Amino acid sequence: MRNKLRVFCFIDGFNMYHAIDELNKDYLKWVNYFGLASAFIKPSQEKLIGVYYFSAFPHWNQKKLRRHRNFNDAIQAEGVQSVISKFKKKFKECPSCSHQWTGHEEKETDVQIALYMLKSVVKKECDKILLISADSDLVPAVKMTKELSPNFPIVLLTPPGRSNLARDLKSVSDQWIRIKQKHLERNLLPKKLAYRGRTIIRPSKYRPPASTIRS
Repeated sequence: MRNKLRVFCFIDGFNMYHAIDELNKDYLKWVNYFGLASAFIKPSQEKLIGVYYFSAFPHWNQKKLRRHRNFNDAIQAEGVQSVISKFKKKFKECPSCSHQWTGHEEKETDVQIALYMLKSVVKKECDKILLISADSDLVPAVKMTKELSPNFPIVLLTPPGRSNLARDLKSVSDQWIRIKQKHLERNLLPKKLAYRGRTIIRPSKYRPPASTIRS
């Protein structure tokens, strides 16, 4: 029997989060990324051996920070590996009224995804990559991966509603598939999870409607 292809999935956390946020259905944010990635492999031919979630914590907002840490722990409880980068302060100015304020910009995530992709190919850690993103900044990473290993399959999974924004990524990937709302609804995290000796509780705002599979 032929060995199954080893599959890695790399998730652009904020790109996916904002796509889900635009659906205006908060319960979909409580997504089980390991389950979601599993929905896009062929179990008879492939085995999902690693799911990597790339993001950063908003340390300036304690409420958002707690919620993000809670979600991060929840997906790790389900087998996802997190790669956390950082935000950097950025001073901004309105071109019309010259009002100035301090914002925050996510740093390093794209670089981290690129490095993990290249490492997985160079070290032959997997045989196929699923990439969840619509960010054109990742085009060079995909191109370099294909240059190092032309026959290495890279499948792009575009976040909901963002396929049109992923034209550049689609053009360099071997295949692309839309992630639809139904995929998210079928792969939600449970209400409670055990992680490192504690119980993680799903936030009340993420409680799904009774019609979904997991309540």
